[in-house]
Amino acid sequence: MSQSNISALETNTRNIGRDRALVLAKALKVHPAVILFPDYCMEAVA
Repeated sequence: MSQSNISALETNTRNIGRDRALVLAKALKVHPAVILFPDYCMEAVA
């Protein structure tokens, strides 16, 4: 993912979308829901 894409996500210029969330989640080694839903709590589900 390019720096310009990351910047656009940070400034809310671009929506993250499912595909980008999956890429970021894999890179960060987290569940995609953590990226898509900021209030998501993995402990509450497990």
